[in-house]
Amino acid sequence: MRWCEITPKNNGLWFQHQSSGFFKTLKPQSYSSLLKIRNEEGNIYLNDRLKTEKIYHQLTDQPSDMSFLYATIVGYNNMDDPMDDPMDYLGYTYYFQLDENQINECIFDIVDKKVWMKPTTGINGLNLAMSIWKENWNKFQQQEDDILGVINSRIEVIIPFDVKYFKYLPQIEDRQ
Repeated sequence: MRWCEITPKNNGLWFQHQSSGFFKTLKPQSYSSLLKIRNEEGNIYLNDRLKTEKIYHQLTDQPSDMSFLYATIVGYNNMDDPMDDPMDYLGYTYYFQLDENQINECIFDIVDKKVWMKPTTGINGLNLAMSIWKENWNKFQQQEDDILGVINSRIEVIIPFDVKYFKYLPQIEDRQ
């Protein structure tokens, strides 16, 4: 497990986002776009996401018709590292960093069977999530979802803005 410590000037943290699609820039999607992407299970998925994101909208200035971009912090999740095991995730994995101003616009939470914290914004949310993770990472358990499948425990980074990534691991068909 890789641990990073945050400092205000250069936090040194790398974030990752996984997706089945290729994007030049990572962007939050509108709810109408998400409904189209999710096919026949779209309404169930979207209703669940709307319920979850109602709290996030109260914590940000994100327009009510827009969803959020989701990421995790490299080393702060129970997902296999796609750089170590490229067969674990077959889609695209994007890597990026966030500066202090961007971090202050984000919401942080821990995804796990147990509720460890309330979604919290900014540096305080990041530090709280990292502290909880460091002390309890070996207690986290993955869960099964009827629509999404296996959900691995992680620090969830909820981002209300577009992100330019530095690197990405292409989908399995494009790897050599």
